[in-house]
Amino acid sequence: MNSHSSDEIGLPPLHSPRGDRGSKLGVASFIASLSALLIVVILIVALFSPSYWASEGNNLIDALPLPELVIVLIILGFVLGIISLARKNSRRVFGIIGIILSGVAIMSCCGLFGLIFFSSGGFGG
Repeated sequence: MNSHSSDEIGLPPLHSPRGDRGSKLGVASFIASLSALLIVVILIVALFSPSYWASEGNNLIDALPLPELVIVLIILGFVLGIISLARKNSRRVFGIIGIILSGVAIMSCCGLFGLIFFSSGGFGG
């Protein structure tokens, strides 16, 4: 049996030299942004559903504070993504994806609110 270490025989080390600092924040950013985007998609699908418009205000979507939750999740995902990118010696992939998904969720939210606003008659209605 040889007692050589991995450095002596030219193998890469078993652990990552960069460490895992920041990857948890990036993953949290990704999850928060993905959750916000998923809720926005659910709201869009619900608004295009004929059963939503046929009921007389008895919807679960009307009872839940989903727009406020979406805004909180977007802000949380964006801030956590920025913090994970600002850390040195950390993995940045999930932070970047979290920031991108937050941007997509913001644009989807603006589109959703614009759709609701103009379908209800806009300024003149």
